[in-house]
Amino acid sequence: MLKFPEFTIPKGVKYLRDVTDTLPKNCIYNKVVTGAGATTIALQNNENYIICVPFVELIKNKLSTNPTVFGVYKGVTTNSIKDYINDYRHPIKKIMVTYDSLPKIMKYLNPKDYNLLVDEYQLLFKSVVFRNTAVKGVLNNFKSFKSYCFMTATMMDETFILKELKDIPVYETSWED
Repeated sequence: MLKFPEFTIPKGVKYLRDVTDTLPKNCIYNKVVTGAGATTIALQNNENYIICVPFVELIKNKLSTNPTVFGVYKGVTTNSIKDYINDYRHPIKKIMVTYDSLPKIMKYLNPKDYNLLVDEYQLLFKSVVFRNTAVKGVLNNFKSFKSYCFMTATMMDETFILKELKDIPVYETSWED
């Protein structure tokens, strides 16, 4: 596994967004600490993002504080997906999907226009047995996007990295405090 140099966060900085407005691209990203605001970067910066998460509750939580974000999970209609994607009032698109819903939305957009953030990436490994279709939907499609970032604060041992991700470089944040 190739490792990028560490990105050091100075003492006193609590949130990643205080030092950057973008996430690393085409890598596994170990942000090291939870609640660092990395997902918020993807939700609020000036880049189109698909944020792929394991649970509907994570989507609902972020939707409550980010009104321009569109959530896709069971029960969301294809018409509402198309309406959001084609809505000129949202020139920068932010779409949150469950792992299961990623292939569903790909039918209605050009993946090369979007960055993909796979949040809680370690759960792909933990879910592969009982949510195999959802995990395969992510693993079979991530390279279709403009860029991808598999993000975690709970990095797994290299032994457990899924074979589809073995050759992806790892980028790690180092927090001075």
